[in-house]
Amino acid sequence: MSKWIDEVFVDGKLYRGGMAVNCLEDTKRRFRESALSILNSHEADHVLYCHIEYDDDGEIACARFYTGHIMNDDNFYNSTGALTGDFYIGAVHKRQ
Repeated sequence: MSKWIDEVFVDGKLYRGGMAVNCLEDTKRRFRESALSILNSHEADHVLYCHIEYDDDGEIACARFYTGHIMNDDNFYNSTGALTGDFYIGAVHKRQ
C-alpha cells in the first residue's frame, strides 16, 4: 500500500509536494467542516469538498479538495454523474 499521494489539488491548483495517506482523513474532516459552515450560511443544495480518485490497484491516484464549491441539484448531478472509475465524492447536502 502506497503511503504517499503525489497528486493533490486544492481548488484546481496542484499542492506542491503531495500528501501522506495518513493525513487524508483529517484533511477530509477539515474541508467537510468548512463545507458545512458554507452550506449553513448560503442558499445551496450541495457543497462539494473533495473528490478522491483510485487507480486499478485500489491505491489513491489523486485527491482534490475544494473550499466551498457551492452547487445546486443540477450542477451536482451533472458533475458527479459524469465520473467514471473508482472514486469517492465528499459533499454535504441541504436537508429537505
